[in-house]
Amino acid sequence: MKNDTCVICGKTFEPREKKLYCSDTCKQYAFNKRKQDSEVKPDQEPETSEPGKPIYEFSLKEFKEFSALSKRSDIDLFKYMFIRKNLSGLPSVEEICEYFTNFNKDDDFLYFINDTNNKIGKAFESFNELFAKGLIKLST
Repeated sequence: MKNDTCVICGKTFEPREKKLYCSDTCKQYAFNKRKQDSEVKPDQEPETSEPGKPIYEFSLKEFKEFSALSKRSDIDLFKYMFIRKNLSGLPSVEEICEYFTNFNKDDDFLYFINDTNNKIGKAFESFNELFAKGLIKLST
């Protein structure tokens, strides 16, 4: 089917199949809008299916096993949970150690996590606020 009207500005153009935009400007605007709509803002809380229900759940036992196996004294419980939240399922402690090793090969991440003037630091700060609000559960 041929389209002859720009989906962004409504201007008509020469009908062409699969063409949605009248110009590169409108095409770029649509791309930027899609990109902006898909980004998660650091201060935006993830949604839960039920109000008051924890967004994330972590095991203190798993953290202790990770600490013993990895011998990483630079990763405290909060940094562990912040990074661990990206792993889904039930990985073994060895797999978690491997993930952390690959995740932070050059140690830049742990530097930036403490700087609230950058994206990583702001996200970490927001994560800690979720914990303070009781939206992160830590089981023993």
